[in-house]
Amino acid sequence: MTEENQHWVPRFLIAKFADNDGRVFYLDINTDTVGKRTPRQLASDYGFNNFNLNGKIVSYEDALERVETRAAPAFAKIIKQMSTAGLSKNELSAIAVFVSIQALRTRSFHVGLEGDGSRQNFGSTFSILWKSALLEARHIKERSPIALLAPEGHEFILSDHPVTLQHTENPSSREPLGMDVPGVEIYMPLTPRISLYWPCRKIADEFVTAYSNGEEAHRIIRRFTISGFSLPGLDRVSLQDLQRSMLRIAPMRNAIVLGSGVHAPQEIIENANYLQCVWAHSALFARTKDFTFPRRVLSENPQYRTVPRVELLQKGFILEEAPKETDKDT
Repeated sequence: MTEENQHWVPRFLIAKFADNDGRVFYLDINTDTVGKRTPRQLASDYGFNNFNLNGKIVSYEDALERVETRAAPAFAKIIKQMSTAGLSKNELSAIAVFVSIQALRTRSFHVGLEGDGSRQNFGSTFSILWKSALLEARHIKERSPIALLAPEGHEFILSDHPVTLQHTENPSSREPLGMDVPGVEIYMPLTPRISLYWPCRKIADEFVTAYSNGEEAHRIIRRFTISGFSLPGLDRVSLQDLQRSMLRIAPMRNAIVLGSGVHAPQEIIENANYLQCVWAHSALFARTKDFTFPRRVLSENPQYRTVPRVELLQKGFILEEAPKETDKDT
């Protein structure tokens, strides 16, 4: 069991970033070197998904494979149609569970939580985290997943910790991150051309409400105009401003309500790639060997080359069972 090579990022996800020869370019963020390997050789280690639990070696490998197998068809559907339109409740549930589990199964998460990365006493913690993640998935299901589409000449990159969180309105905030925290958004790249994005419910509702209000205002203005009446303070310029505002809102509103794909501007793509650099443990993956942007991010922010000490709440999880205090702990 312990001799088996086990992944903390699924091979099928890494393979989406492969070059024509089936191998993936990677940047070692510690040595700044670029190499090329098969998906099987990346984000993996022998026996990584095996844990010591009450003196016995317990493997989560099969359980993780079931999570991946259930979600893979839904991801394939998104990639084929380049949108999240038409996903069933079961497909959305499978994606939510995948993302919740993926956020805690990486070496980055384990090292950040344990500090030394030894994982010698990590089995009981991971067991609780697994149950917590299944509950955490419901918060993801309450969000509307959006497919961000990169235009020609721009690509998303992947890291060895692909699920990233960020405060929408205040990216530099040091407040705890969590999948159930208002204002926190979730990103996960699927391919070099597609990244999934989950805005928080508050932000999503604001887009939908703003568009609905704009539609209603537009109807009222048209009704008065057709009737030959004029509304104080509203003229042709005001109506044009309203129409322009609705055009700006429409792509996000349609993505939230209809599942349409959104063509992401360069700054959104760079932000998504920036987050992959921030959350990575040791490697970034791409279809090409051009890692100019990640290198610049890491050069300007050398602290991202190390894994910070984190608490469970900062990664979006809360232990269901707190460890009992002992005399030594106090």
